[in-house]
Amino acid sequence: MRPADPARPAGGRGAALPADSLAIGLALALALGAMAFFAAGPGQELRRAPSGFDGLAIWLAEGGLDARSFRGGWTIPAEEVGLTVLPIYDAALDAPRVAPRTETELLLQRDELDMDPEVLREKARLAPTLLILPKWRSGMRLAGVAHPSLLIDPADASTVLGQVRGRARDLAGVVRHVPKPFSEFDYRASDGRSLRAQLYLAQTFDGAGCRPEIGRPGAMILGLCPLDVEGERWVHVLSDPDLMDNHGLRLGDNAEIARDLVGRLADGGRVIVDYSDEVWLVEARGYDHPERTWADLARFFAFPFSLLWLAAGATLALFLWRGGVRAGPVIEGRTALAASGAVRLGARARLMRLTGQDGALLRAYAQARLGAAAHGLVGPRSQEPAETTVLRIAGRRDADLARRLGALLDRIRAVAPDLPPEAAIAHVDELETLLTRLTDDA
Repeated sequence: MRPADPARPAGGRGAALPADSLAIGLALALALGAMAFFAAGPGQELRRAPSGFDGLAIWLAEGGLDARSFRGGWTIPAEEVGLTVLPIYDAALDAPRVAPRTETELLLQRDELDMDPEVLREKARLAPTLLILPKWRSGMRLAGVAHPSLLIDPADASTVLGQVRGRARDLAGVVRHVPKPFSEFDYRASDGRSLRAQLYLAQTFDGAGCRPEIGRPGAMILGLCPLDVEGERWVHVLSDPDLMDNHGLRLGDNAEIARDLVGRLADGGRVIVDYSDEVWLVEARGYDHPERTWADLARFFAFPFSLLWLAAGATLALFLWRGGVRAGPVIEGRTALAASGAVRLGARARLMRLTGQDGALLRAYAQARLGAAAHGLVGPRSQEPAETTVLRIAGRRDADLARRLGALLDRIRAVAPDLPPEAAIAHVDELETLLTRLTDDA
């Protein structure tokens, strides 16, 4: 008996996981991981960090408010939004964010996300907005420590306030830090309760035309301010994000104040904590249909959809290569060649039958059937013997089938040349059964 073929599995069914199954599983895992990463977006760590506001959205939703975090990606009718909570993570709105080069620069950078003052103004114009000024540098998020050295310069926060409210001198604002560890501010809840907000290194502001709601004139924590000189649009400004961020909700009565305050400002409408850097709110158009442009279609080819299109293109190229190169095109004159080959085989078989060499005829027939099966499975361009190809594919699909087929071929090679016709027919029937089963499974 010939030695075992190393290409065939040594064990029974399920003894080893096929290589193609491992490759497919790995590709699927990588694809799912990439989709999860791009869906989460670059600001996921920021939103869950001490300076983020995902905790506020969860806390409000648990209190019965329709609240959620929003990272963009689809439009929202402005009339459905009761309040937009708009945290600002950029203390230099007029300058692009520069990637830090050292660890110190990373800890002391004052902008986490690039934001545009015109985008912020447009969001505040479309829906009631709670604008939250920046207070902490990136080191607070990365180190998880609120230290005075990580505070943003009050002058930068003042500039941000002025840029959002407009560059007119009449709308100038001044942001200050309270020089003591903890400060408390009184708040009267909607149900009449007296609550106290507690803030670490409190950040207050004084803005022209602003009416204090938490704090006092000249040292407000929350104020209602005009967004423009004409006073046609107003916005609530929260100078200290620690009243509502993940870090500050656990201090004093901040959590209760946040839920009561946001619920009162939203007045039953939807609350969105908006981290996006574009305007996704849309005004009602009545019964007019929005004008369609090529940009609407182009969105489906932008990142991350471009990754899906690239994957689809690669898959199509693989199919075209498999059908047009590996399997090969139709060969002209193949019918004539096949016919002449069949005549030669028929003549050879007749001679063998007349001389009583049924064993030799059986071996020749088995080789011809293996060649036809290999051609049907992998095409005409395979460089390995037909028997090796058939056994390799059978081993991938059914270990028991590969074992039975290999044993049958061993028996056929070992038969005597003058094998009785009845025994030859039995071998042919078994071979046809196993090859049919293999090709049907494929």
